[in-house]
Amino acid sequence: MPIRKLKTVFAPEQIAVVGASMRRSSAGDTVLQNLPGSGLGDPMG
Repeated sequence: MPIRKLKTVFAPEQIAVVGASMRRSSAGDTVLQNLPGSGLGDPMG
């Protein structure tokens, strides 16, 4: 893989969270709770 394509892996513009649920202790919920501090912007925007 060319180096210029690695940017999409290490600096994504968008992400998808698969497996998120309403259960507060789920792994998907933990990911969603941590997104605002990740620097990716508004996770629901």
